[in-house]
Amino acid sequence: MHTNTSTQLRTDSVRSSLQRLCQERPAYRQLTEVFAPLLEHAETLRADLTPTCPALPPHGETFKAQGIPLLTGNDLTTWNQPLDQSLARMAPVLETLLERPDLEALLRDQMERTGLTPAHLVLPLLQGDEPALNRLATALEQGRDEPAIDPGRLGFFLHHVLSPVLSAAAATLPEPETWGDWKEPICPICGSLPAFATLSPREPVHTEQIVSGGGRKHLHCGLCGHHWRIRRDACPGCGQADSEQRELLFARDAARERIEICHSCNGYALCVDLREFDPVPALETVPLALLHLDMVARERGLRPLFRTIWNVLPQD
Repeated sequence: MHTNTSTQLRTDSVRSSLQRLCQERPAYRQLTEVFAPLLEHAETLRADLTPTCPALPPHGETFKAQGIPLLTGNDLTTWNQPLDQSLARMAPVLETLLERPDLEALLRDQMERTGLTPAHLVLPLLQGDEPALNRLATALEQGRDEPAIDPGRLGFFLHHVLSPVLSAAAATLPEPETWGDWKEPICPICGSLPAFATLSPREPVHTEQIVSGGGRKHLHCGLCGHHWRIRRDACPGCGQADSEQRELLFARDAARERIEICHSCNGYALCVDLREFDPVPALETVPLALLHLDMVARERGLRPLFRTIWNVLPQD
């Protein structure tokens, strides 16, 4: 069985990619040390879950043709066991990062009192249901003296509980090129918006002696890590292809990195040209490596297509 492109592109480990980032940009060392445990834990967990994680259901051709993501309407109960494992294993590093050492205990107490399952906790992330996430944050606070739980931080916590599980489940899906004409700017698996875009690396064609030029555009899902192909001249967020509505900003002294701005939806996506990397970095590390571009985009008042801890939460 083929593995998806996101797995194939993971040619370097998270640790090696972060070490190389620190060598290339020493100013990132402190930030890298903060986020390295999170990224490395997620990488290890995903690898451990993949062999036994329940497979995703087949994607019906009708739904695929209509642009309906595979997990639309799915309640995630099939993955309750790996979600519980993920909660237990990701909680320590997430609690340290968010400075909330009580989050796992609060969530497990909530499940015990109300009959909720891990799938119920993370479902608002899959559905994009912010009111449900706000209600959960409020419920966790009731009758307690602890400081209020910020829904954004709770969402970040649950995102990193759900993400390794969905990524493990998606690891054995067919390659994106076999999906047919998926033209939507949302993930064909979970329906999330992309975290960033890539231009594909050079790769062998038929024989090892012939190498393609690469440069095909793919989007990388910010939730399940799936990697799917899309038009190179289209906005990753709204699909706008009018060149008058789109703008590219290249990083100084780093032409392999750029901001793709869409004036139609006032959103932006970050893009890296993987043809300029050897080896290709772990894709999970790309948003961290492009923090400087996020800062430029924020200064211009642009809206990120996918929220991360550094482009949504207040900066100290």
